[in-house]
Amino acid sequence: MAISLANIVRGQRLKPPRVVLYGVGGIGKTMFASQAPSPIFLFTDEGQGKMDVPRFELRDNDPVLRTWAEILECLAWLYSNEHEYQTVVLDSLDFAEPMLWRHTAEKHGKDDVEAFGYGKGYIYACDEARELTRWFDALRTDRGMAVIVIAHSETKKYDAPDHEPYDRYKLRVHDRVANLMHDWCDVMAFANWEVHIVKDKDAFDKNKSTARGVGQGRRRMFTEERPAFMAKNRYDLPFEMPLSWKALEDAIAAGVRHPQALDNISADNDAPADDRPAEEFNPEKKKIPRKTAQTVQEKS
Repeated sequence: MAISLANIVRGQRLKPPRVVLYGVGGIGKTMFASQAPSPIFLFTDEGQGKMDVPRFELRDNDPVLRTWAEILECLAWLYSNEHEYQTVVLDSLDFAEPMLWRHTAEKHGKDDVEAFGYGKGYIYACDEARELTRWFDALRTDRGMAVIVIAHSETKKYDAPDHEPYDRYKLRVHDRVANLMHDWCDVMAFANWEVHIVKDKDAFDKNKSTARGVGQGRRRMFTEERPAFMAKNRYDLPFEMPLSWKALEDAIAAGVRHPQALDNISADNDAPADDRPAEEFNPEKKKIPRKTAQTVQEKS
């Protein structure tokens, strides 16, 4: 292919966002995703509570997907069929991870992911997880769908090369999968309650004080990396904002209109999720089980 100056372009070219939202339990991660445009949920746990949202239900009265193959089959159905949904939501990644481990072990003829030895099972599992991101990218690029991946958080000691180890929040998944999702997404937001520290002086010793946390139930999300948590964004977003899709949507729109936002929106938004040739992933070759298609049509 001959390349000329005509192939060099400038300007903003945005696709629907790929959002990873993780945080403490019960803060409203599923509610956040339900506020996105026309969402369709892939539940891997009972996190929906009483929420009435469109979802895949492959068994009667069971909204939970039970295998890694079922997750990929639902994504394949969304890619291959006409529908009204504009956002695909995986809720949640950490409950899907044991399915990923079982899938990886069965594919390689092992009893479980630990049977590979020397941690190799988790390397193979991360390779399998890349297929998930390729399906998400196919839906985003070819079907114009936004992507939201929900996960719970955990605290884990972080060993930095330039200072002493410390605890920080991270996704409650294996480090390899957490790093994969961090590299792949456009926004990784950490959700937590707004907390203020108040120091109470000791009644008997004025030189001593006791710290306690107080808050008013405000839900916040953080979009920039800090020592306390993993986060990132490619849209020049505020460091902190309310936990709502509207707040995120408005901040993205405002950020991309700001001249400096171009520095944060890199060309690797459209890069493949791994270094394999893009043609190796062909959504058209994926067979779609008839049961999956019928289920969504009946529930819609």
